[in-house]
Amino acid sequence: EDAYRKAIAKNGNDKDAVNNLAILLFKQGRYEDALPFFQRMYRVNPTPAATLNYASCCSQVGDLKGAVALWKQYLSKSPSRHDVRVEMANALWQMGERENARAQYATVLQGDPKNVQAMNGVGLYYYQADRLQEAETLFRRAIATKSSYLPPYNNLAVTLERMNKRAEGIKLLEKALQMNPNYGEARRNLERMRAASAR
Repeated sequence: EDAYRKAIAKNGNDKDAVNNLAILLFKQGRYEDALPFFQRMYRVNPTPAATLNYASCCSQVGDLKGAVALWKQYLSKSPSRHDVRVEMANALWQMGERENARAQYATVLQGDPKNVQAMNGVGLYYYQADRLQEAETLFRRAIATKSSYLPPYNNLAVTLERMNKRAEGIKLLEKALQMNPNYGEARRNLERMRAASAR
């Protein structure tokens, strides 16, 4: 870090030093510190990599609107990058733009039908819209596609609970926690469902 900062002090246009410092700070979790350097790289040389790095850092510091704008710009030239589209859809969901998020997840599934993150995203949309059977179908498909991806277990469990199938939901949460005992959301839902069943 010291060497990069000294290089930048000598020559503010040293792109390698600016980029490497930004990446170093980002990897250390110092997102606020990394942001101005990613921003500088993007402004000086808005390559696809610089755009993605800047977007990721914006997302980490909570500037979801800025991140989404950058991801849209990137996807206009590279529409088949499903991983980037999923990130953008997740940000839109967090921003409360659920219809837009659903549309992005659906676009991913058209090009990558086995994308479990997109399945989970559309499933959440259906759950929020009270379309529980459709949500159940997508969460089950996500689990069948990639059994190690845990969010659909939790989401299917709460969907089943609303469908008066709490016992099955409890089993799903127990299975998820066997795979990852630190999955906090699943643990909280399991404790709540067990307490409700005991009443």
